[in-house]
Amino acid sequence: MIENVIKKLPEKLKQLVVYKSYKPGQIILKQDDCFRNVCWVKSGMLKAFHLTEKGQEFLVAVFGEKETLGEIEYFTGNKNFASVEALTDCELILIPENVFKVLIHLDAAFNEYVTTTICDRLSIISMRTIETNYYSLDFLVSKFLLNESVRLAGSSFVVSKKDIANYFATNIRSINRILKRYADIEIISIQNRTITINSFEKLKEIMINEQN
Repeated sequence: MIENVIKKLPEKLKQLVVYKSYKPGQIILKQDDCFRNVCWVKSGMLKAFHLTEKGQEFLVAVFGEKETLGEIEYFTGNKNFASVEALTDCELILIPENVFKVLIHLDAAFNEYVTTTICDRLSIISMRTIETNYYSLDFLVSKFLLNESVRLAGSSFVVSKKDIANYFATNIRSINRILKRYADIEIISIQNRTITINSFEKLKEIMINEQN
């Protein structure tokens, strides 16, 4: 989508759009830095994380192909809320503020896509806040794995146990215990930081049972 919209730009604005590659572990955006670009994920996976004043890392989200970063800061004018780190080899399209402004006015479908993305993200954050207070960790983890597979359009995705623990503000031992149990009964497979869902039905069954 984004590259087709970029083609509609005047030549002088096209030249301001940057295609950039990143390796795993590279920091793409830094928390509290001034907003510079909206980023479109052309390929790869990234994570956004917020560091609290006490130095605790809180996983905000994992991003994959065709997702955007920085659009909330564009609309609010705030500094970056989170740092963004590459989890895999990534290719991003970096769109400066003035170019992004033209893009969202140039193409109605792209404008709607960006707006929907923001609303979906805020909805997920709100629901997570509620569920973290009322449901078991088994429910939270099973739902997280299912949601990520749908959102990232694949049965395998990169996320560490530490990141999942930070996502739910819990300890890594609890997450490790749950994931090991799922792996032992072959619901999932884990290799390094890659989690593969082997049985969506069994994972859904766990989520439903823990919800009731």
